[in-house]
Amino acid sequence: RSFFDARRRQAIEHPNDPLPRFGVAALWMEAGEAQRAREVLDQLLLKAPKFARGHALRGDASRALGELDESLKSWSGALELDPNLHAARLNRSILWGARERWAEARADLELLVDLEEAMSGPLIRAHLELSKALKALGDDEGAASAKAKYELLKGRENSK
Repeated sequence: RSFFDARRRQAIEHPNDPLPRFGVAALWMEAGEAQRAREVLDQLLLKAPKFARGHALRGDASRALGELDESLKSWSGALELDPNLHAARLNRSILWGARERWAEARADLELLVDLEEAMSGPLIRAHLELSKALKALGDDEGAASAKAKYELLKGRENSK
């Protein structure tokens, strides 16, 4: 509660700074209040339309609300502004896959799997998702290779 109050106070004191509003939205997301988070993010993006992290978090909030078209739009907007928002790219690729838009999913995932960040942590999942996309596109050998890489990396991470 004290973090929330501090962020709200900062947003009032610094109305043109996107970070306090972003912090408020992130706290709403942590509290499971995606609708409130998105309302804050909509206000933030009116004031700071080029704040890429705000678009990315809006994608997360929209997904939590089941508004998948809005999620895609927000994640795509975030990536146009900052192509290095890897979590937004992974989330978008997963949604592309869920819509069976495998070529789009593959394009996003191929950008992720070569990153050092994809060798540990949450981006390891990019290897598994790439396996699914390649399988759907008829590349069984590539799919098996991506899945083997995922299992190797996941095994290493679990043994730490």
